[in-house]
Amino acid sequence: MGPGASISYDSYNDNHYVNVGLGGQIGIEYNFKGIPLMISLDARPIWDFLGDVNGLGWGSALGIRYTW
Repeated sequence: MGPGASISYDSYNDNHYVNVGLGGQIGIEYNFKGIPLMISLDARPIWDFLGDVNGLGWGSALGIRYTW
């Protein structure tokens, strides 16, 4: 869990935007016993205040990692 920032560049239909936002990230992870595998699920609310889309948005991620 923690705060974060985002800067991205979008190019769509000959329109070019630089997006800037502030947000956070929260997630959970699970390590499997006996096999070198970890799975994680993250959610990221973000407030874009500069760019083509302003306001609150959400992102999410599912991760599967090989661990030693």
